[in-house]
Amino acid sequence: MKTKTEEMRSEEAERETKEREQMKKLMAEYKRKVNKEMEKHVKEMEDEKLKEVLREIEEAQAKHPGEKRKAAKSITKINEKHWDELYQGDIVLSVEQAQYLLDTVTKNGQQKANSQAENGAERREKRGTDQNGKKETFPILKWPLLTIPFSFHSIIPDKLRQEIHFAIQLWNRNTCLSMVEHGPSSPGIQFINVSGKGCSSWVGRRSEPTHQQQIYLEYPDCYLSGIIAHEIGHALGLTHEHQRYDRDTYVWYIADNVKLEKIGNFDKLATERSEDHKTPYDLGSVMHYGAKGASTNDKHTLIPKAGAHYINTIGQRFGPSFGDFLLMNKYYCGLQLLPDGSSINTEVCFKNVMCENDGFQKPKSCTECICPTGYAGNLCEKVDTDGYAPAGVTNNCKGAIFIATSEWQDLHGEIGSDSLDSSTDHAYCHWQILAEIGQLISIQVLAIGDTCEDACESGNTEIRTEANKGISGLRLCCLSDLGSTGQLEISAPYGYAMISLYSFYKVQRFHLRFMQHED
Repeated sequence: MKTKTEEMRSEEAERETKEREQMKKLMAEYKRKVNKEMEKHVKEMEDEKLKEVLREIEEAQAKHPGEKRKAAKSITKINEKHWDELYQGDIVLSVEQAQYLLDTVTKNGQQKANSQAENGAERREKRGTDQNGKKETFPILKWPLLTIPFSFHSIIPDKLRQEIHFAIQLWNRNTCLSMVEHGPSSPGIQFINVSGKGCSSWVGRRSEPTHQQQIYLEYPDCYLSGIIAHEIGHALGLTHEHQRYDRDTYVWYIADNVKLEKIGNFDKLATERSEDHKTPYDLGSVMHYGAKGASTNDKHTLIPKAGAHYINTIGQRFGPSFGDFLLMNKYYCGLQLLPDGSSINTEVCFKNVMCENDGFQKPKSCTECICPTGYAGNLCEKVDTDGYAPAGVTNNCKGAIFIATSEWQDLHGEIGSDSLDSSTDHAYCHWQILAEIGQLISIQVLAIGDTCEDACESGNTEIRTEANKGISGLRLCCLSDLGSTGQLEISAPYGYAMISLYSFYKVQRFHLRFMQHED
């Protein structure tokens, strides 16, 4: 005779099986419809500027025929075998979420059929609204408390457990959330290694906070802290960055290179989601697809409109970006960026703080700030010229602040060592270049290291020149990244540039020169 607990578990398992089958049916119908809709847009994606960028990439790679660009560790490739059960390649949906997607694509198809004569802007406003004109959003449940319990299934290997702890600490240190380890049967998030499940997660809280929900991490395929941080991002409520309603402003989507059955993976969410919170689109987000995500021919499926030299920025799996932390703090911590330049996490802090260099209030230390990469100090008031190296690796950073002049100045950077080989910790170093007021900066990148990989997984040279210092920059790690001339020309229109060098593997280096000039 079963105990009451055993009966409850049996009922729960039966309910989950029924929900899984219902969700699979809904997803099959959604994918059929959305693929049909997306196919119609294949030819609409033709763009002369895109063709120019693709030619630029091909010409640069043709100049280096011996260059072997190592493929990045891609979640979409890891999960290839069980694509039919997942949304966007790694998301486990609830029945409610699957139903929403099916209803949305069905309704949008009907709207297009019935509204051909309507003004395009009016059609866009109606897209993603209900019959009362209220905006609809993809249904996601937030975690009700800022402390979120997690546990490990017994079959999680020790090495994977260490990577999970590292990824959790990235989120814990930079948000108001605290993921805290509990026993294996406790409610909350459970990390589990199951053969055939790949790297996947639910989006947001699955159901009642008394239940467990899984983050699936198949070992060793998902053994990378950035992949784990990506799946944790989903569990906390983040969708993919390339799903944003404003995606087409920042990247080209090349449908011709996408596997037909995966075209729907590039469908955008119908309207601005509440948790986007007006944050800038982040090419460097850990939640962004890579340039060859879901490719059928190993060619690009996404190209940043900022230019060919931003291809390595998308799809990074080092860990959450500054923009990811900004978004998560807005979503959970009530982060507000105030008109006077100060910021406050209204859920946990009682007083705002004035951060410099586009930093924002640290939710677990309300008098301090979380800083964009390359900045340091309690208020982000200084450049981090000291750099860092993991234990056992010599810190050979020689970071500095330079003032540009009308004459070319050379800058050589090198970090790491032959003994450095880490999937988590890495060495880094930063250099800032400033111009006189009213002057621009020209940068010529003359040489970089030879660890060539998609998304520059082993290390890269990052150059940031935007007015918003928190926005991810271009990343270089292959000789072909310098273009067909072998010399990449970059303009810093705001009189500022931050050069950052990262190494997860061995030695990384660069050589560039810079000068200032009038507009």
